[in-house]
Amino acid sequence: MLAVAYLWYLLSSKKPVTPVAVHEETVAEFEEKKVYKPLAYNALPQQEGDPGKYPAFNHCESVGGKTDLSELSEAQNNQMHHTMHYESSVTQHVTGCSDHVDHQLQKETTELPGLEMRSSGDSVHDQTQENTTGKNHGEEESVSGGPKFSPPVYIQRYKLVKKIMQEHTIESMVDFGSNDCKITRWLKDVETLTNLSLVDIDGETLRSSINMVKPLNCEFIIRRQYPLTVKVLEGNAGELDGRVAGCQAASLVEVVEHLEPDVLKQVTHCVFGRLRPPLVVVTTPNADFNILFPNFTGFRHWDHKFEWTREEFHHWCECICTQHGYSVSYTGVGDAPVGMSHLGFCSQVGIFTKVSGKPGESTDEEVYKLVEEVVYPYEERTSGEQLADRVDYFVNSCLGHERYIPDSGTVAVIPVTDIAQQVMTCQDGERWTQDGVMKYLQSKYTFNVDGRSIMIDLLDESSSDGDDGYNDERRQEDNSCDGQRWNFDTEENWA
Repeated sequence: MLAVAYLWYLLSSKKPVTPVAVHEETVAEFEEKKVYKPLAYNALPQQEGDPGKYPAFNHCESVGGKTDLSELSEAQNNQMHHTMHYESSVTQHVTGCSDHVDHQLQKETTELPGLEMRSSGDSVHDQTQENTTGKNHGEEESVSGGPKFSPPVYIQRYKLVKKIMQEHTIESMVDFGSNDCKITRWLKDVETLTNLSLVDIDGETLRSSINMVKPLNCEFIIRRQYPLTVKVLEGNAGELDGRVAGCQAASLVEVVEHLEPDVLKQVTHCVFGRLRPPLVVVTTPNADFNILFPNFTGFRHWDHKFEWTREEFHHWCECICTQHGYSVSYTGVGDAPVGMSHLGFCSQVGIFTKVSGKPGESTDEEVYKLVEEVVYPYEERTSGEQLADRVDYFVNSCLGHERYIPDSGTVAVIPVTDIAQQVMTCQDGERWTQDGVMKYLQSKYTFNVDGRSIMIDLLDESSSDGDDGYNDERRQEDNSCDGQRWNFDTEENWA
């Protein structure tokens, strides 16, 4: 009887287990998050009108380069490190998901006190803190109950910046407030761009995001046509560095709203008064749009110092144009729902073009700290050399195909139309013409009587020994034809 009573006492003394909500998200979105930040900041107790039991946590997200952990007390740092350790274990538990992360994790309140599930009625201000991947992604406006955007608004911003740079054939640019450097994914597709500088004041976040700026494996196979150097720089956008001076364009994507008025004034003067690039793109939230977010309080992000209406943004832009000799046009991303177009876009965009005034300052002073410099692989062969390599490779590929070997078996006959079709439908094949292919064939190969096919003596080792000057490092690219093998079964009249 005593044993039963003792067992009952042990079981009843266990503290209740509190479930912790892990937000449903795609695997791609989850993998983009920092390992130590999947959930804890949005799980802290928060009462209306109360900063929370652990107010310091409201200011320790590394978003937009605005955090300095040294400002926290020793006790707060110890508590935060304990939370990060717990979060890391959560991350390892859920990264193996296939389509969605949807787990209910349990932890005794003695190990991580105060965790509770967030209700669906929380404000946009609070919900936007749940994603801590960086200022641009972390401020994603597609929150529960509000308008949904596809693709997400942060991607629409990056795509718009890329489009503008392509339209102006920009060769050099600087992005201020790059944070996680994710914008590189889009800007590196601007073919004319050869020099890209990514600047942010948060060096720790830049260093943790270096892999975002490095080339993918496929970019060593299908290379850029022009060189591209990406510099990741830690520094203040209010100071001019010689490595960005003279650039053709600058972008500030969701940056200005994070700045105090005096800092914004300094940054504005540096960009428009000292750097003075011919093109500047600025994006910022549209406060008129906020009415569409239910239960909205405050700003869209905890670090925003302000959010402008369209009228306020236009006034700021017009003042810049008057003072610094620019003109501005307006657009935006994130369309309003049907019937709400009068509210404008979710994120408003100003595109500044320099029309008058002095050129930008020239300086050799390097005030930023170089975090990383990445050089992308590019096509170093001339267009003629690329054409020759592709023709030779396809011709050699035909020598082992029975379609091109008559009954005699000693001579291969390859129609010029087949060669031209295959070469011109490969990656970047539109750069060449049938006349160009014909001229190269005439300079190296023997034609049959009607001049419509080339003839190769299979008994002549010199004609098929593979010593054609082809760059072995590039065989995989030219053989793939942008993912497709040579097609021996297609015929087309090129006459």
